[in-house]
Amino acid sequence: MVKRLQLQSYNQCLNQDQYQEQEQYYLEDSMFERDTVLNFCLSSMIMGGNIHANQLAVPVTVFVHGTSMILGRIVYTPEGLHNFSKLSKIDLAYKFGLELARGDSLNFPLSDYYSFGWRGELDFKRREQAAEELAEQLLKLIEIYKKRGQRIKLTVITHSHGGNVALNLAQVAANLSPEKRQLLVVDCLIMLACPVQVKTRDYIHSLVFVSIYALYSKLDFIQVAAPQLSEWQNQLEQGEIPGSERIFPVDLRLKQAEVKSGWRPGIPHLEFIHPSFAYKLPKILNRLDWYAENSPTQAFLKGRLSLDLAKL
Repeated sequence: MVKRLQLQSYNQCLNQDQYQEQEQYYLEDSMFERDTVLNFCLSSMIMGGNIHANQLAVPVTVFVHGTSMILGRIVYTPEGLHNFSKLSKIDLAYKFGLELARGDSLNFPLSDYYSFGWRGELDFKRREQAAEELAEQLLKLIEIYKKRGQRIKLTVITHSHGGNVALNLAQVAANLSPEKRQLLVVDCLIMLACPVQVKTRDYIHSLVFVSIYALYSKLDFIQVAAPQLSEWQNQLEQGEIPGSERIFPVDLRLKQAEVKSGWRPGIPHLEFIHPSFAYKLPKILNRLDWYAENSPTQAFLKGRLSLDLAKL
């Protein structure tokens, strides 16, 4: 990781001609705040001086919330895609993004952090519709950066059924034109406490997703309580409790693990979006990357690895 630069260095960046060139792009679109341009200058300076925009992948993060029935009034993101600067301070996505950037401001800069709001209904068809809207918004976002001469490294972070909204992008992409299908690429999909369901679990094998992370907890009863209407009758006939699973099928691009916390055997469903968890998320991702590179055991590949938040 690159350490944060001092404020003096940051201010020096503002005086460069490169900032002036980028600001003309900023003026063309109201979705971006001035900090977006400043962040690009900072990144360019870190990478070593005057780097053309099309040579630098801008880290863009999109947060997708879960079912509002569970989250209640802590979901305040309006429908659609919104930049961090436009979010209400009482929105869980605002607090999550703030701590995520505090944990790793280079890979999760606030200037390029967005939240996607959807109706949050506990309904499979609604999640499919939300995925169609998400795909449309992501393509628009990619096009905006493209007009600026920038390519992006897109990270989508989801909570609960927001994960199934994101997974449905695989099906949406299959129905797009070849040109749009090529553009719709999620470089990193991070799913927190996503109910693993029959209809969407195999979408992790889609080429839409380059790298995937999935985190779960055995203390999270909401994750497995989420109904699968298509499987409800089969589960009852087999004497099983209707619900979802915790672990996705094995895929070489997938890194999944169980989360614990000190003396506790896990964390509850809503703690996955608590600011303290957001702050530690970059460390969790780094640890999973280390295991994937240095210790890809069967337990790791099958998602049986345990991570203790108290030790991160």
